[in-house]
Amino acid sequence: MGCWPTIYNTALAYVLVLTPPLGLALIASVYSVLCIVGLKRNYVGVKEILSISQDKVTPGQYIRLLCLAGTQGLFHISTQLYVIITYATQGHVEPWVSWKKTHHSMSWSHVSFFGAY
Repeated sequence: MGCWPTIYNTALAYVLVLTPPLGLALIASVYSVLCIVGLKRNYVGVKEILSISQDKVTPGQYIRLLCLAGTQGLFHISTQLYVIITYATQGHVEPWVSWKKTHHSMSWSHVSFFGAY
């Protein structure tokens, strides 16, 4: 799994850390859907442009690339929603008071190791 950041469970953490990736995934998904709709609407023109391009990208490759972008966005949205729901339900959401209280008696230099089995 690799490194995982420590997030102090406050409402501010949801705004600053957890929801921006969800917003980016939503924007990417909307953009990929708009690209697929635009490709479908102008398929003849796109096919002609791809046929004269020097890279020799086939229309099938282009469609697969757009579908991959859309699928990635959907998986990213579902994963980020899972993370947000997990943080919201795993424990009590603490009120944010100050940085001093946030860092009080927390061992930020501690590294936890978990075995593979």
